[in-house]
Amino acid sequence: MKRAEYNKKIQEALSKAEEQVFGIKDKRVAVLGAFDTWPYMDFISRRLAKMNHTAVTSRYIYRLDKQKKIVRIDNTPDPDEFMVDFLQDKVIFKCPKAIIVYSVSGGHFIETDWCYRNHMNTLGIALVRNIGKTLSAKQCSYLKVRSESEFSLCKGSGTAWDCIESSPCPFKEQGISKNVIEYYLRAGPSKMILASVENIDNMPTLIKEWLKGDLLK
Repeated sequence: MKRAEYNKKIQEALSKAEEQVFGIKDKRVAVLGAFDTWPYMDFISRRLAKMNHTAVTSRYIYRLDKQKKIVRIDNTPDPDEFMVDFLQDKVIFKCPKAIIVYSVSGGHFIETDWCYRNHMNTLGIALVRNIGKTLSAKQCSYLKVRSESEFSLCKGSGTAWDCIESSPCPFKEQGISKNVIEYYLRAGPSKMILASVENIDNMPTLIKEWLKGDLLK
């Protein structure tokens, strides 16, 4: 057997073994956040599994088994493994898509940077109160508010230094740093979308439309 054929068979075997754990690559979504957002990450991951996707987090891999029941497979790093390597190699870079749940002010800059540099289809989510009411009077021209679904989308095209100071901004209220917002502005909404939701119950509709590519229609 020629070396090229041997290497191809090895690669096929590795891909098959990976799919048994992570599922089909096009159906994988990395779900990222902090310890305080774990309940939201767990909620999102279970919804993704119900939508026949595989959710990959730094604790578990969520997917459906043959009986269509949600299973959680351990995905924690080894004791001698650096978290920075683990997050890149076994969470983010295993997936073509990512969801980042923002909480603490200035948080998740590194994860956002990795998703941006890896050209990943990324959905950022911030939880904000009274989306429709507080922004209706002086709404930012770049903000698309879906009052009936209680979430909003940033369609900004300038820089965060300009837009975040000029109009009411739900992401400013949440404390998302300008540096993080600019990744979304630079990538553009066709690749990275920053959304705010009223509460956790609004997330399934947001995620479903994002997966289908219907958010900006």
